[in-house]
Amino acid sequence: MRALLVLLVSLLTAAISIAGDLSPKDLVAQFYQAHRSKHDPLDETALLDRYFEPALLKLYLKDRREAKGEVGRLDGDPLYNAQDIEVTGLTISPPETAGGETRVTVRFKNLGKPARIVYLLTHQGDGWKISDIRYDDGSSLKKILQSDR
Repeated sequence: MRALLVLLVSLLTAAISIAGDLSPKDLVAQFYQAHRSKHDPLDETALLDRYFEPALLKLYLKDRREAKGEVGRLDGDPLYNAQDIEVTGLTISPPETAGGETRVTVRFKNLGKPARIVYLLTHQGDGWKISDIRYDDGSSLKKILQSDR
């Protein structure tokens, strides 16, 4: 009985370890899925460290703290770069690595207009993390969060 319990615990630990190191594409997909759930990491910021690398997380939390419940530097949804959202046809590309950056591109239509968002990811000790989100208009989440109000 004890051997069976040890085996089960070992298998569970291995499964958790593998699940913790999602591919870059899977991490972005999971982020979108979590964002649509009742436990949105952008609202429940204790969950956000699963997705954001520490420097980006620090900037995001600083903006939330300084906004004091009002609109901060972000005036829209960072996953869609929009205030009004009616998304169709969302696709997530396989990761690409170029110039030392790993990127995952998300494409969709919002209110009928094509949109593209590029996630930059870095591999940390606990898996892949988002280090920035770049938008078609030339801005990025990091630039927005670092800007003056």
